[in-house]
Amino acid sequence: MGGAEALTPNALLGGFEWFIQAKLWQNITADLSLDYVRGQETGGDRNNLSFMPPLRLQAAFKYITDKYWMGPRIRAVSTQNRVAENEDPTKGYLIFGINAGYHIQPNISLTFRVDNLLNTSYSDHLSRIEERNNPMPARNFNAMLRWDF
Repeated sequence: MGGAEALTPNALLGGFEWFIQAKLWQNITADLSLDYVRGQETGGDRNNLSFMPPLRLQAAFKYITDKYWMGPRIRAVSTQNRVAENEDPTKGYLIFGINAGYHIQPNISLTFRVDNLLNTSYSDHLSRIEERNNPMPARNFNAMLRWDF
């Protein structure tokens, strides 16, 4: 057999994901999540794997009634310096948002959301955009009609 075989290095991935939802008061809930992944090749130089997400913390608070809900969201992402050989590091960032929704009927709801409320300029390490100097989308508004059937 004459041909060269490509060798794929073995890798070691480790990490965690943690989520908790708590009722703080009668109509107020909090969702908190924290996640992290670390990846390296196992042979020789133990190079970092590409596109490994940095440490991320997310929190959302909601005031909920039978007909509507509303509340703020926050996402804090750390700097990612543990990058592959041909990959650029990305800076950490802090993003705020808000949600509000209304139940039109038990199975139909209308939701409004504002992402990146403070119009923060940031780069997401998992973005496939090659030019890291192009930031992610600025403040944006979403409306969603949901019908559960």
